[in-house]
Amino acid sequence: MKDIIRGAGASGMWPQSLHDKRIGARQVTGDGNVFEFVSYEEGQTEPFPQLFAYRQGIPEHELQSISMPLASKALGRNDETYLIQVAIKLALVETHFALFSDLKVIEMNHLQIGIKLRLTEVDSMYAAVYLDDAGKEKQLVVTVEAKKRGQRILADQIVRQVNAAFSETPQTVGLVVPLALVSVGGGIYVAEFVPTRRSESGELESLTLAKEVLYKLEPPVKGI
Repeated sequence: MKDIIRGAGASGMWPQSLHDKRIGARQVTGDGNVFEFVSYEEGQTEPFPQLFAYRQGIPEHELQSISMPLASKALGRNDETYLIQVAIKLALVETHFALFSDLKVIEMNHLQIGIKLRLTEVDSMYAAVYLDDAGKEKQLVVTVEAKKRGQRILADQIVRQVNAAFSETPQTVGLVVPLALVSVGGGIYVAEFVPTRRSESGELESLTLAKEVLYKLEPPVKGI
């Protein structure tokens, strides 16, 4: 199921008989599960719609890449691990929250990559301090999902990451902000979604886009 749903042509691989009945599917992991059938949402016209993706006209921002060693660039490849490494080396997530996010983040630290949890995996995670509406310092966590060129951002996957992040972090973390990164021809598309509060943990079912930016790497980086 993972191989079907992650590509841009996922809907074309789904049986017409199920499409006619307005039945799609989503991946379900853990406890021996693989996937489950789900009915189309209102207004849905295909089994695997591409809800979040780069398109012409979104804001763009140039990001320098000369701080990356030439040896690292020479090994560039189109995969999620390399994308995460580039994002970390160029402080992409920190730049995004400093310049584009509506959240007032005053400190951010990268925690770990490739975090395997029981029901999901988080490609990268950050801890941050932000100012709430009253100007008080609060803690949040940023989950990052990485996709190589041609792959879809899967909302269900990111929802699981948000819920898992709350279960793996202390009660002092009151907010989780999910991000998705996608390699897009010489740049990195960043989709920031509306944060989820701990009081809403376990209730999140869908994502709402908050900000999206295409970061153009200058000079270009092989594999991105």
